[in-house]
Amino acid sequence: MKVKKYAQLDALLKQQPLLWKASEQHAAYQYTETDGLDTGFVELNQLLRTGGWPRSSLIEIQVDEWGQGELQLLLPMMAELSQQKKQLAWIAPPYTPYAPALHAAGVDLDYLLIIEQNEPADIAWAAEKCLRHAAAALVIFCLPLADARHIRRLQVAADTGGNIGVLLHCGPVRQTPVSLRLKTAYVAQGLCVEVLKSRFGREQGKQVILTQAALERNKMSRRP
Repeated sequence: MKVKKYAQLDALLKQQPLLWKASEQHAAYQYTETDGLDTGFVELNQLLRTGGWPRSSLIEIQVDEWGQGELQLLLPMMAELSQQKKQLAWIAPPYTPYAPALHAAGVDLDYLLIIEQNEPADIAWAAEKCLRHAAAALVIFCLPLADARHIRRLQVAADTGGNIGVLLHCGPVRQTPVSLRLKTAYVAQGLCVEVLKSRFGREQGKQVILTQAALERNKMSRRP
């Protein structure tokens, strides 16, 4: 009887990608406050349970419209990794990346690969291949018609490759099986970052405002 119940449970998990086994996520909950990759913002590091961007994970950044700080939030990580001569991949960018601005922010363009794709299936395929490759330390991509099964595969790929994947999403919040979901928006005081979902701690629902002074200070510190 128990064997039959386990088989039914496994079938349910396969049919519902938003569900997962606790044993599969056990490692995620073992993160400590020093395991994360520095976001470049002290306030954000302090907010996140991992003390920075969670490694080997898929992160989603949601905005109501493009240009609400989604790239500014990632620039310090992009600069840091590229200056360490680690490969970055940006798949299906929603707008044309402006090379002078990226360079001014400290990003070494020799280590930034732009991949143009239009079809969701092709974007998901390219993202999975990059995430599984040990050389791609950071993979940024947009997937407008994200299927939960695709997202779960990408989460597994990030864990397998030991890389960080960032899914940029413009529109209403979607319930996808990512490890961390943030929402960014500019407010009068600066850039507001809200944690919509986190598997690493109890920071869900909390937010931090990165002031203009903090943003400018970070920008200056990352210049080559």
